[in-house]
Amino acid sequence: MKSDWLVKAVFWFLIVIGVLVLTGIYWLLVVAIPALITLFAFLYQQRVGKRTLENLAIRPDTELSGELVNKDNASYSGPIISLVELDRYREKHAEIAKTAQVTESVTLPINGGLYAFSTTDSTDHHDVENVVLLACVDFAVVGEVRMIETSEIAEEVLRLGGAVKCILNTKFQADGKVKEIRLHPFQGKWPKKA
Repeated sequence: MKSDWLVKAVFWFLIVIGVLVLTGIYWLLVVAIPALITLFAFLYQQRVGKRTLENLAIRPDTELSGELVNKDNASYSGPIISLVELDRYREKHAEIAKTAQVTESVTLPINGGLYAFSTTDSTDHHDVENVVLLACVDFAVVGEVRMIETSEIAEEVLRLGGAVKCILNTKFQADGKVKEIRLHPFQGKWPKKA
């Protein structure tokens, strides 16, 4: 009799342990693992979203914030000049070459804008000593006006509101790299957007 009681106790102990193990496995498969996968996916999405927002943020050294130069802005009418610091904006040149489908050495006139920015916190909008002039296609900076030419051109740009439309004659190499960009006065009409 005593041995029957011991066998029954061991049997019920094994059944209880088996039920607990099966419940634990079921809980792991149905609750814990999906919860971990969901948590991992959520954290990964947050990380990718944050990185995407960082990539979309305006970078002051290559992109401009604010209003795009449009048909209502004044036109540049100064001398033809070559832009400098082209290597800093190679990434933007590659995007423009891809959009323009450059496959051979070619010079393309591109509608652009010339923006005046102060290098200091000066509130005097006519102070041309601390001005840098950036040439842009849409919001992408593609080059800068040489410092020794800035003061002469900055007076006109600042007089016209700090932003003027211009033509950027861009000389591409066959591989899409920009060899030279020359700033020309804007003539004609600004293209209409659909």
